[in-house]
Amino acid sequence: MLAILMWHFQETVHMGLEAYVDNFYLILPKMVNGVDNEPAFDRASSALVDGLLDLGGEVHEEQRMRHAMKSLGWQFSSKPLQMICPIDKYTLLVEYFELWRSGATLSLAQVRTAVGLCNWLAAGLLIIKCDVSPLSCMRTVGEMQLKRSPKLSAESLMLPVSKEAEAALEFMQTAITGWDRCCPVVVTFGPMASLEVVGQVDASTTDGCGGFILLSIAGRLKAL
Repeated sequence: MLAILMWHFQETVHMGLEAYVDNFYLILPKMVNGVDNEPAFDRASSALVDGLLDLGGEVHEEQRMRHAMKSLGWQFSSKPLQMICPIDKYTLLVEYFELWRSGATLSLAQVRTAVGLCNWLAAGLLIIKCDVSPLSCMRTVGEMQLKRSPKLSAESLMLPVSKEAEAALEFMQTAITGWDRCCPVVVTFGPMASLEVVGQVDASTTDGCGGFILLSIAGRLKAL
């Protein structure tokens, strides 16, 4: 369905439209050939909103903040290009890490929460991405035990914290201690990278390293 919507809006919104689940993003350069692009941005924004409403969709949290936006629990800024962890979420994370590291066991409900929050955090703080795996393993074990013991609940099923999970929690807690809550916005060239963005970097030499990135814009490829 999302692919059909994106195809539909290519005719009216043109370039700069991205989507993730039920979120639509319109990203256009501020200047084009030395001319302010704000009028074009306003027209494209109106076309997108009107188009969604005409299709019977519900539009909420419309944001037309020129250089910043809130999305997926983060605050994004285009100058500088950063994603920022809101202060309330940061405070909550600090409290949760204290709780998760306070005992030798965690309930399945707590492990579910830990996996969810740490995965969210790892979207920006990439250094902790691999450290979510031990917690995911604990969750998998707990889910299997819960299926075999229908009298238990996620709150009552207690799981021993593995050595790997203990080390991962310690590392992640250390990583956010004193953190300024800011992360650079980067493109990860992994298996899930969009086909719209293709990059290649050559091997480092004594002269340094180089590379290129191809952006598909309105059917044309542009090398940077």
